[in-house]
Amino acid sequence: MVRIPHDGSDRALSSALSGLRDQGRESTAAAEQGAFSKRFEEAVGLACESAPVRRVARQFGLAASTVRAIDLRYLERWAQGRRRPALRQMGVDEIYLGKKQKFLTVVTNLETGEPLWFGRERKKEDAG
Repeated sequence: MVRIPHDGSDRALSSALSGLRDQGRESTAAAEQGAFSKRFEEAVGLACESAPVRRVARQFGLAASTVRAIDLRYLERWAQGRRRPALRQMGVDEIYLGKKQKFLTVVTNLETGEPLWFGRERKKEDAG
């Protein structure tokens, strides 16, 4: 509910109402801009699924860092909206990376092959 100050004159009322109409147009324009922005990010994210970031950046006329940021937001929205299969079998493996980094612990869903978690150490605490 919006209170409109009214001093009895029609001019004050029409000026207050036109201000409300302008506010409505601005919020509608902002909503349309947000919807366009989301559709644009969807297009960039879909393009990133099948092409390198630099190529997508050239295609859309954007900086590669901008495309990376858009792709990250796209992937976060995708991850939030997807259904995760039930975890019935879990696999834990260690990959030797060399003297400096040593090991990478990888936890996967054995049925789907989807990686669930990565860790940098070779400790029991890292596996769970």
